Amino acid sequence: MKKIAGIVYITLIVLVIFTGCSSAAEKARYWERFNPGSWVLYELPDGLQKKVSLVNKTDAQITLKVEMIKQADIVGSSEEKILLDLDTESETPVKPDMLEYVQDTLVVNQVMACKVYEHDTGKELQKLWFSDQIPGGLVQSALEGSLTLKLIDYEAKYYVK
Repeated sequence: MKKIAGIVYITLIVLVIFTGCSSAAEKARYWERFNPGSWVLYELPDGLQKKVSLVNKTDAQITLKVEMIKQADIVGSSEEKILLDLDTESETPVKPDMLEYVQDTLVVNQVMACKVYEHDTGKELQKLWFSDQIPGGLVQSALEGSLTLKLIDYEAKYYVK
């Protein structure tokens, strides 16, 4: 029971980090240039992994499948539908008191220029790395200097007009 509670707790933290920092418009912006079959795989604390896959895309919405994996077993799965409003300018995850800069970052064995968003809450330092080359955009996140989520693999199937 304690193990399941820990998995649920870590899952909630990751969902807040991944979905709470970005608006639907921002998430759509990072996914809209990719085709179904694109996916990302993240490493999380306690041996957990999170896989997010683009399973469907229309002119009106995208559908993401989110799987939580522990030792090759899927321990949780959900779907998220995000409406696309291409007439609306995308928001960014930047809050007024966030620092934004570009940093070369090692991403799955290659160096990419990533946008880094840093936020000091007064209690802890939060950092997020994003890249337009990665489906979903999120590369890694850190809290107080310790990585809480790191991209370990991905497949990008680009949309060509």
